[in-house]
Amino acid sequence: MIRCSGVDGDGAPQLNDRTCASGPVHDLELEFPMSLYLVRAQYTPEALKGLMSRPTDREAAGREIFEALGMKMHHIWYSPKGEIVCIAEGGAVNGASVAMVITASGGLCNATVEELLTTQQQVEAMKAAGEVAAKYRAPGASATSK
Repeated sequence: MIRCSGVDGDGAPQLNDRTCASGPVHDLELEFPMSLYLVRAQYTPEALKGLMSRPTDREAAGREIFEALGMKMHHIWYSPKGEIVCIAEGGAVNGASVAMVITASGGLCNATVEELLTTQQQVEAMKAAGEVAAKYRAPGASATSK
């Protein structure tokens, strides 16, 4: 929550905790939505052998990588098939960078980063896709068919 106390001479909001010249402070909600990502990677056989001989909780190490690359790791889980699964918040470039770092480490492989959509975003995607699909003609389709 940011408090808006009016605008300056250029029309830009003046942000502080006092009152506006015209009255009380207005609450102004500003959102900077970041995407959520499903990040998966599998431990290499060598890494699993090392973890079995010296069991270690790797959450702090994972969180450090995400934070160093400008992402926030919300949750991390371990799958019995040797896979680490994380939910992280950030941008596409940040997510790609995470995949590169964890793969280059040699301890993890098959890293994937998948952007997640809310159900509202999915409805928006459906509407946009429906509009385009109604006008799209598949390669090789006749001019009368779509």
